[in-house]
Amino acid sequence: MKETLLKGVIDIHVHSGPDDRPRKFHDIELAENVKNAGGRAVLLKSHVVPTMDRAYIARVVTGFDVFGSIVLNYAVGGFNPYAVENALLMGAKTVWMPTMDAANHMHWLGKRGGLVAAKGGKLHKSLDDILRLIAEHDAILSTGHLGMEEQFILIERAKELNVKKVVVDHPEQGMVNMPVPKQQELVEKFGAYIQRCASIESWVRAYKTNADSIKEIGAESTVIVTDCGVPQLPFWDELMMEYLTAMLDMGITTDMLDVMTKTNPAYLLGL
Repeated sequence: MKETLLKGVIDIHVHSGPDDRPRKFHDIELAENVKNAGGRAVLLKSHVVPTMDRAYIARVVTGFDVFGSIVLNYAVGGFNPYAVENALLMGAKTVWMPTMDAANHMHWLGKRGGLVAAKGGKLHKSLDDILRLIAEHDAILSTGHLGMEEQFILIERAKELNVKKVVVDHPEQGMVNMPVPKQQELVEKFGAYIQRCASIESWVRAYKTNADSIKEIGAESTVIVTDCGVPQLPFWDELMMEYLTAMLDMGITTDMLDVMTKTNPAYLLGL
């Protein structure tokens, strides 16, 4: 059963070490774990450093498809087109909007400051250049921890600039808190994909919430990911297996799982 469920699965959101905080595994351990479980590919995410160079090394060492990304937090200069351009030239597959350093995330934590992607209906001045780069390289635009209003403004402009691959990150999590009808609007109006992580705050599993949302919006616009890497969560193979088994128990079919874990992420990564 395990081999059947995990065979060919692609995860486009995993945190591995080295990092600025403890991680369950390093890049090579993660790649070997996904490979040995029968997975097809994995994408590395870090809140502080680009991961495409590390992904290349992990790919050479393990002979497994490992991909990298860049997150536009303060550590890379925020909305920095130069960092984005070089990351994409080095093979980054995803450009994430700010996460921990997003003003929306900081406000959720009761703090001031942070990076604002859109204010007063207008995007940050550097984002047009970044969106053009994403479109040119056919990369993924992921919305990170931006607020809902920011995400709508960003995605509308991204589509105007011919960005084809847009992923809305964990809308069920508290810092985003996007209602299902709004998620549906992004799917129908802009062709966005909704990324559903295994857990939410304090590593509480989000399976019931995710299953309900998938049934309402559909598998065709959904990507299932673990977002794993914190020491409190299981290794990738155990967590993904737990996640997919829970989905089956809640009425999600194997065909739907295949779309969300294989077809959609393969398209997004260009596989």
